[in-house]
Amino acid sequence: TYCALIDVCGRCGRPDLALKGLRMMLKQKEASPGTLCGGDNSNEVGAWTAAIDACGKSSRVDTAIRLFHAMDKLGAKPNTVTCGCLVDCLLRCTPSRTTETLEVLRYMELNRILPSEVMFTSLISFAGRLVEDGWRDTQENSEGIEIYIELMRNIMVLESSPPSNENENKLKRIPKSKRIKGSSSSSRKESTLMKVFLVFQEMKAAGAEPDIGAYNALLWACSEAGDVLRSQDVLVRIQSDGLDPNDASWLHMLRTAAKAGRSDIAEIVWDHALSYTGRRQNNHMQWVPSVKSLKLLFAAYMQEAASSKLSARKCELFEKVVSIYEDIELDEMNKGLTDINTEELHSNRNVMMMMLTAAVSLEQLEKSRAHDGGSDSRRKLRRIASSLVQLPCLKTKAARNQFEENIVKTAEGWGEIMSSEVVAVDFELSYQGF
Repeated sequence: TYCALIDVCGRCGRPDLALKGLRMMLKQKEASPGTLCGGDNSNEVGAWTAAIDACGKSSRVDTAIRLFHAMDKLGAKPNTVTCGCLVDCLLRCTPSRTTETLEVLRYMELNRILPSEVMFTSLISFAGRLVEDGWRDTQENSEGIEIYIELMRNIMVLESSPPSNENENKLKRIPKSKRIKGSSSSSRKESTLMKVFLVFQEMKAAGAEPDIGAYNALLWACSEAGDVLRSQDVLVRIQSDGLDPNDASWLHMLRTAAKAGRSDIAEIVWDHALSYTGRRQNNHMQWVPSVKSLKLLFAAYMQEAASSKLSARKCELFEKVVSIYEDIELDEMNKGLTDINTEELHSNRNVMMMMLTAAVSLEQLEKSRAHDGGSDSRRKLRRIASSLVQLPCLKTKAARNQFEENIVKTAEGWGEIMSSEVVAVDFELSYQGF
């Protein structure tokens, strides 16, 4: 095969012949599409990988980088081995090619490509050397920290998402007796969190001074696991290191509280972020609530309401969601809500669906608690729900699950009843001569 031929050329130190073999393969593919791989392009990817490896080992690094970008455009997706070969030659360069290494890592993160243990260890060692040499070159220190951060992000994206076909096949090849115990979602997230913290400790041990980006990677890991205590500990560490949390930090904190279903923690984080003035007051940017942060606050209320068995508690949580929405609509000077863009809010399907669910659920709970059917409270909730359901972002049926479909139908029914009541009143007034 072309893969084996190009690999032999590379082992003989002839990148020119390796590239010639690659060109021959591409010409055959162009002349007879489908005959090269028969539906499976693993041999084609292997040929590209062998060519990249051949160029890298012969110090033709720029050619290897161009091949890496070209193969993706020509339909041969780089895999773990491809990325490993390119990273290996980038790390061996003098001076090191850190920028290109980070680009490969980000490509892997974006395409859910799992790094091999050898590649991961090499990157940890390389980042450590950069940090250790940072006393001579500030840029090298910051590049080392950036690699650590990218590794932490890589762990989070890959571990928290469904495995790709390649990664799934790797897992299947591992005997069950040697797999890590605890395959449940919670234990996997806990394991992922520990990996991220270990990388962070490696960075500290190498002598690096973590920046806010590194701490935000930790907070992101905490939010994936819904670990409130660890996220609070990280926030304390940020401040003790003389740094100030930024918007991403507060969003991660809110997301952690939402994931854990702790609306009390979400409220504390929200208030803390609003009142935080910063240790570096000259450079600190005051936190401003956004639709993103409101979504997470609502999610904390809704998650807790979903898990609560007490009707009274559910009502309290739904009332908070409705009350916040009313404050935004009335432009109330409360909890920084005046800074939220109402146009963006009304176009955000997730936030509006949570608001609609809260209004409908609260009305139903009040009904079940034997409240008067014509009470002002229930009428107000029906009016809010029937208004929300008219928003364009909630009109798309394809995006709804069955629960949301029921919520929408209930609100639409209320809207029809209220419309008929208005028509009846108008008719009565016209009959009486008004």
